[in-house]
Amino acid sequence: MAALMFGFVSCAAEDDDELNLISGSGNNYSVSYTNTESSNIRGYDTTATKHRGALTQITFNKDSLDCNGAMAFIWDLESNSGRAVKDPRVFNIAGLRIVKNGSNYYAQPYVSVYKNITDIQEVNLGADSGNLAEGSAAKETEILSLSTANQFSVTPDSTTGAVTVTINAYEETDTDFNNKTTYTGNYIVDFYAGAVGKDALESSKAEKSKKITYEQMGYKAYDSTASDKTNMLASDNRLPQKTNAVYANVYTGKTLNGTYKFIDTYSDAEVVEE
Repeated sequence: MAALMFGFVSCAAEDDDELNLISGSGNNYSVSYTNTESSNIRGYDTTATKHRGALTQITFNKDSLDCNGAMAFIWDLESNSGRAVKDPRVFNIAGLRIVKNGSNYYAQPYVSVYKNITDIQEVNLGADSGNLAEGSAAKETEILSLSTANQFSVTPDSTTGAVTVTINAYEETDTDFNNKTTYTGNYIVDFYAGAVGKDALESSKAEKSKKITYEQMGYKAYDSTASDKTNMLASDNRLPQKTNAVYANVYTGKTLNGTYKFIDTYSDAEVVEE
């Protein structure tokens, strides 16, 4: 099933959304598409700034709650400015779909890291599971699998019938001997049932939580005493800011309608993408 979830419609434009599945800007995006084709249709839309993760509310409309497709948040997206078809891509993705079982609804989340993705039309982006550091071949590290074992219960809104799930992808922190907050270089991904704001994160229990480590991201482990801080910012051992995006995968014969809302984006400064 994971092979159905990750793939993008290729084009040489700024974004990989040839059929315009996704629209929006700033902190608000939406998907609205009916797939009449014989295969799944996929696309993503990048934001205009670079960040290190975000708190994102993803809402599936009432007509999109029976395994209609996936919606996701992408961060740490790397590609050349031209984004040609064969431009290698590196990114993290955290998303979900909603499934119905009788009168009950469940969110099925997933998290993966991809590297050296060049042919975005291949099954699972042409990626094999394995160590991301292994040469230039397309690789996937699956952090959280799309499965019934990882699903959690969700409740449609009593007025609109829609379902919202909140995804929080952020850098893991630690405290040094001076009680100063430091960054480990790893990411934490939390999934919450419902529309959870940043002020309620600590008081709300995450339904699912996963850590993405240095190695899973394909980076060298950071050593504060080493002169070689490959892939890290020397000043504060933080990963460089990269591009965020929102993603949709519309299943064959299905309609996917929903919205993405960035509640908070994590960065030192708003760096405009080149």
